[in-house]
Amino acid sequence: MAVEQRILELALKGLLAERDRIAFEIEELRARLGGRVATARRRRATKAIKREVSDAAGRATRSVKKKIRKRKKMSASQRKLISEKMKAAWARRKRQGG
Repeated sequence: MAVEQRILELALKGLLAERDRIAFEIEELRARLGGRVATARRRRATKAIKREVSDAAGRATRSVKKKIRKRKKMSASQRKLISEKMKAAWARRKRQGG
């Protein structure tokens, strides 16, 4: 029963995401035809698409999550070295005018 419930939940999520994508495409077409652009609806659809992508990215396997947790943190000297290099790069870019 739990498996069936999960399948139904996933199906509903997929359909809602598809509805948001379609709404986004409709608004894009209206904008191209010179009609009014419902920016609130477009923004909502864009947020829904981004949320769906981040949800998919968040479903990492346990092994991936363990690897992420095992990463060593940077030492203070490493952070300082990177900071100095970035400051130098930005200074060069600023001097060049771009």
